Amino acid sequence: YIPTNKLMLQLIKKHKKKFKISYSISGMALEQMEAWRPDVIKSFVELSKTGCVEFLSETFNHSLSYLYSKDEFKRQVELHGAKIKKLFNQTPVVFRNTELIYNNELAKYAEDMGFKGIMCEGVDWLLNGRSPNFLYRAPNATTIKSLLKNYRLSDDIAFRFSDSGWSEHP
Repeated sequence: YIPTNKLMLQLIKKHKKKFKISYSISGMALEQMEAWRPDVIKSFVELSKTGCVEFLSETFNHSLSYLYSKDEFKRQVELHGAKIKKLFNQTPVVFRNTELIYNNELAKYAEDMGFKGIMCEGVDWLLNGRSPNFLYRAPNATTIKSLLKNYRLSDDIAFRFSDSGWSEHP
């Protein structure tokens, strides 16, 4: 995290705060960083202070608790939010469920918890020809926006971006 966070901070400064980043880090990972790598927490605090970094909400344990118990899910989300507030002085407004698992009921539940956005997969068979690059809303929700992952772009960045043999290499 240290070299990447340093680079992100440089980019924020270079682009005069027009460069924005979101991080989703489980509460368990944050606890481990607090215990074993407080320098990593410090680098995230430094990023947070720029106003260009947002920490997303998620379940504290990166769990599938929503599928098991709404009470446990809510407890973990609230615990995670308290950790984000304590470490970075932010209150998350966008929720990202574990592995981007999503359904319309979850979107409404997250909306009722006060979230303004929820992240989910932008899978082709659900989009039915629509682009993942727009905001959507669950049919049972009134305010929360669904932010879809563009899996093609994500895969390009994760797996092909550094491949000079890739036909779309920069």
